[in-house]
Amino acid sequence: VNNARPSYFNNELKKINKRLFEEYEKTEDTFYLETKDYINLIRSAGFRPGIEPLRIKRFQYRFVEDRKIKDQILIFTLFNTKTKPKHQLTCHPYFTKHIFIPEILKRNENTKSNDYLLFPTYKDRQSLYRKISSVFTRISKKLELYYRNGSTRPIYAIRHTFAKNRYNQNAS
Repeated sequence: VNNARPSYFNNELKKINKRLFEEYEKTEDTFYLETKDYINLIRSAGFRPGIEPLRIKRFQYRFVEDRKIKDQILIFTLFNTKTKPKHQLTCHPYFTKHIFIPEILKRNENTKSNDYLLFPTYKDRQSLYRKISSVFTRISKKLELYYRNGSTRPIYAIRHTFAKNRYNQNAS
C-alpha cells in the first residue's frame, strides 16, 4: 500500500485505450468499450479507481456553461465516498466533448436516471471492478507498460497520473 507507484504518461493511456478498442472490434463485446470509458472517466477528474466510479448513476452529473472557455463543464456529484458524504468532481472539457457526450451517453441512450452510468446491465459491481482491473493489467502487461522503474502500475496509478498532471499545472 505504501509503495510509490509510477504514473502513466498520457500517450501510454492512449495505447491502452487503443488496445481496448481493438479488443472490442475483435470480439464485439461492449465490455471493452465501457472499460475504455471507465479508464477515461477516472483519468478525467481524479476519481478514486474502484467501486466509487462504478456506482455513479445517470442523475449524478450535470453540465455547467463556462463563458470563459466557451464549453460545457461536466460535474459529477458523488455520495458517501471514502472521505466525504457528498463530493463533486469536475471533468476535463476534452473528456466531456469527445468521450462523455458522443460515446458514453450515446451508447446507453435508453437508460433511466437511476441506472448506472457505466456498465448499466452489471449488478455485481465488486466483481465488475475485479474484471476491469484484470483486463487493464493484462493489456498493460501485453503492451509492456505495467512495470516501470522496478514497480508495478495497476489501474490505481491512473489517479497518480491525474494528481501529478494537476501538480505540474500548479493546481491546488
